[in-house]
Amino acid sequence: METVYIYVIGQECGPVKVGISTKPWSRALTIGTSSPFKVQLLYCQPFSSREEARQFERSFHDVYCDYRMAGEWFNLIADLAIEGIQTAVDIDNHFREMEALERRREMQEARGATRQ
Repeated sequence: METVYIYVIGQECGPVKVGISTKPWSRALTIGTSSPFKVQLLYCQPFSSREEARQFERSFHDVYCDYRMAGEWFNLIADLAIEGIQTAVDIDNHFREMEALERRREMQEARGATRQ
């Protein structure tokens, strides 16, 4: 399965483009050739599926819709965009861990109940 990234491309002081790609480094070069200002790949977060990456991209676009300039471009400094993505990933990881712990607890309780 191919890794898909959510990326932040642009300038440190903004604006930034937040999207997904399997090759964010190539994407940055492509965007750079048509951009009126110098851009660089500022951040990329790997995901194991396009669906998962797309989910985080949509969430980011929804949360930061007031800063949208056009398409996937946002009037944000890079640090805020990156922090937004990292926070969403951290929260998602926390809930996954909590769900796994709950499943383990339920399994242990079920094993204990069958032993009695």
